[in-house]
Amino acid sequence: MGESLDSIDMELLKLLSKNARTTHRELSEALGTTRQRVSRRIERLEKLGVIKKYTILPDYDALGYVRIILGIKLKAEADMEAMLNHLGKLEEIKTLERGLGTYDIIAHVICNSDIRELESKLRKISKIIPGIERIDVTIVTDVIKFDTL
Repeated sequence: MGESLDSIDMELLKLLSKNARTTHRELSEALGTTRQRVSRRIERLEKLGVIKKYTILPDYDALGYVRIILGIKLKAEADMEAMLNHLGKLEEIKTLERGLGTYDIIAHVICNSDIRELESKLRKISKIIPGIERIDVTIVTDVIKFDTL
């Protein structure tokens, strides 16, 4: 990134990461600056690609869903890019990350709390993707803390 971020940019990002619906007025008050400066900073951060997306964090329990984290270890000869491309197209996978360490790919899956549906989705993922050495499954029972910054 060509431009560096200052402490106000970082504080602005922290505030928005806690609540992306915070108004420019509220942000300007918290930062001790004007709404116009806040607006320009946000626009600049978006153009730089620092702010990629504004979204929500749903309560999956309230929706009747279960979150599963898949740790995927690939075979040495597997084509990582092809795998990521293929996995990224699956509706069940909500977050897809490249890893360095125990797992090559980390996938966050959302599904109905029905154990048979869960098994079906896991089988689908493991069968349609060649090159997987191992998949470790972790069912998330509760999110204690979720911060992005």
